[in-house]
Amino acid sequence: MALELSQPSNNDDLLNCIKQHCQFDFSGYAPAFIERQLQRLAQRLAAGDSAALLAWLQAKPGDRSRQLRDAITVNVSSLFRDPSFFLSLRRQLLPQLAQRGRLDIWVAGCARGEEVYSLAIVLAELDLLAHSRIIATDLSHQALAQASSGRLCGLIASAEQQRYQQAGGRGQLKAYFEHRNGQLYCRPQLLAAVQFVQHGLPQALLAEPVALLICRNVLIYFGPALKQRAIGLFEASLMEGGFLCLGDTEAVCGLMGPTWLELETLGLFQRRPEL
Repeated sequence: MALELSQPSNNDDLLNCIKQHCQFDFSGYAPAFIERQLQRLAQRLAAGDSAALLAWLQAKPGDRSRQLRDAITVNVSSLFRDPSFFLSLRRQLLPQLAQRGRLDIWVAGCARGEEVYSLAIVLAELDLLAHSRIIATDLSHQALAQASSGRLCGLIASAEQQRYQQAGGRGQLKAYFEHRNGQLYCRPQLLAAVQFVQHGLPQALLAEPVALLICRNVLIYFGPALKQRAIGLFEASLMEGGFLCLGDTEAVCGLMGPTWLELETLGLFQRRPEL
């Protein structure tokens, strides 16, 4: 039997409980996305509807609000997802930005860390990792804990190796990982330049602007107003001439103002230098 979670008042109460106990507001997220994520959690908990899910939450609101917050966020990623993006980083963006000196990069919505690991590998192969600082953020405490541990979900199979090669890699992807207790971990030297921080968009984060901001496949879960706020944060967080990398399915048409120059590569924008 399908679960019935389309009770707005109960859903609003669930989100208000998260806001109260976790200081994060999901009200700007796309309603269909929130509905889908709540339904998945209800299925895992065998809760029949949103009223039952709310009762579960209110029994232990502190701990369970954090659990619900993490359940709503999407933490699926993979190594070198969209190889053409990483090829553009390797051949164009990173060498260009490196001419300015130290590379400051923000990866927003880093999930379990695969995108950060992929970025660090490209930087290492360009001999830029030692001159880079990566700030990797995510709202989910659980996902961030895994990302910061360096532990990889699953194995490195032929598909991962193929994507790495399509992204310009010439060696063996597995060389950047090591076995510990039967699991694969990213080698510590790759993560030495990475700072993992719990953070949810569009809250302010950075004291100094970065040269490169990567936020792929996050805005697709936002409503229009929240997307606009996030883009405003990106503008404030990028230095003049810095680059913003969004996912190629992000619907930002009409939201990018005159500050932004849209480049030929899909999902890539540059903050225009002020004249």
